[in-house]
Amino acid sequence: MYANFTQKLMEAKRRARLMGRPLAKSEVAGISAGYAATASDRLAQHKQLSLQEKMHTENLAQRKYETGQELRAAQKAEHQERQGNVAGSMGALIGGTLAGSVSGGLGWGMGALIGGGIGKMIGGGCIIISACTDPDSYEVNIARHYRDGYMSLEELIGYYTLARLVVPIMPKKLVKRFLVDRLVDYGEVILGIKKRLRFTSSYWITTGFLKLCEGIGGLYIRRRTEVYDG
Repeated sequence: MYANFTQKLMEAKRRARLMGRPLAKSEVAGISAGYAATASDRLAQHKQLSLQEKMHTENLAQRKYETGQELRAAQKAEHQERQGNVAGSMGALIGGTLAGSVSGGLGWGMGALIGGGIGKMIGGGCIIISACTDPDSYEVNIARHYRDGYMSLEELIGYYTLARLVVPIMPKKLVKRFLVDRLVDYGEVILGIKKRLRFTSSYWITTGFLKLCEGIGGLYIRRRTEVYDG
């Protein structure tokens, strides 16, 4: 620990008294100069430590940012792969059964090939929600994340089948208010974006809507499979 100027001066005076003489001005000047040099050294050391701490903090922030970028890239790649798998599965099923129903002789492989294009078409957006907002809206983004992580194949097929029928004739403002807003509200809670529903009806409307989609999708699969097998 550094002694302050007063402590050093008192110590010098005590030593001078023990030697039977007064403290010389030159000694006082030397103590003052030495203390100033010590204080300067402490300030320089403090600045150096502050600079090192700042550099360390910046390095940590940079590593955190880079790690976050890598994590986001990995999540995006996983999301795209999952989305592709969903689209491919739907396309293979719909395209395969559709090919069988049209010609009876194309087979599952050709149906999957045709279905790949169909799957890409229907796998790219949430039609009802897009129609009520826009393809790049916040609501569509929530719906896509929920769709790719939680919806079953029957629900997906039922949703897109229903959407193709109702979008051209539905009253968009009413559907946005009484259906889309509730679906998004429910999705935000399931995805962990918030803890509580904004609307008490969101749970019942969403689960009921998904049950409807599941029923339509299941019926579609059964009928197309029967046609294909027959």
